[in-house]
Amino acid sequence: MKILFFGLSSKFIHTMPSGWFLAEFLQQKGIEIVEKYHSVNEDYDTLRNEILCKEWDAVLFSVYIFNVKTVRQLKI
Repeated sequence: MKILFFGLSSKFIHTMPSGWFLAEFLQQKGIEIVEKYHSVNEDYDTLRNEILCKEWDAVLFSVYIFNVKTVRQLKI
């Protein structure tokens, strides 16, 4: 199983520890996970292409009040 964790922060200086913890947990279970971190200020097409560049079994988003609008737009 190939999983993408897609973290969208408000700025690149902010980190998303939820992705690190989730990735570590899943890797210990033998599940392949790729982490990608971006900013909500990036171009929509760039964000969408980052998700669609490979075939994933699941895409996980870290959703917060500041990125919920962008995450909803990225529904694929």
